[in-house]
Amino acid sequence: MTSERSRISDTIRQIIRAAYAKDPATNTVLDALFHPGVQAAMAHQFAHRLDTRGQHALARLVATLARIVTGLDVHPAARIDPTVFIDHALGVVIGETATIEHDAMLYHHVTLGSIGWWKDREFAVRHPTIGPHTVLCVGSSVLGPITVGANVIVGAHAVVLADVPDDTHVPAGSVWAARQRDAATAPHLLRTL
Repeated sequence: MTSERSRISDTIRQIIRAAYAKDPATNTVLDALFHPGVQAAMAHQFAHRLDTRGQHALARLVATLARIVTGLDVHPAARIDPTVFIDHALGVVIGETATIEHDAMLYHHVTLGSIGWWKDREFAVRHPTIGPHTVLCVGSSVLGPITVGANVIVGAHAVVLADVPDDTHVPAGSVWAARQRDAATAPHLLRTL
């Protein structure tokens, strides 16, 4: 029981530290606790623990209550490192098989979704993996079972449909698809919306 409490308190500390590090408006612990991204992260960590223990209905209830309070819609099975910071949280959607690695940052109205409404085979990955130190700017959408590498910046309102290599900048308002990614002349050239 003590190690479980220690893990929980360590997770809470990591969530609050991420808010301090990434949000200049967060100056006190109270600021952090009232930040919707921090509330959403804490609720998700709790829901994820329940989900991994087979308590799926209770996990969904926690996720639903968190969505009502924070405006963030995240499936309890999504794997989100506690050092991830979600600024403003409003309108963020994170699908069931999504993974977000350490020190990533998401702004409001980001979607990590799948590319179809059908059910894939059981346990299939349908959502993206977001690498460490990556920033997903306002309104960006990353769709399908793709990987966005480390240290990537996805600009505002960009749509990402193919893997993005490490240290890449996806321009705002663009579409990153396989044909653009694989183009030998300009792997970062995207069609502007």
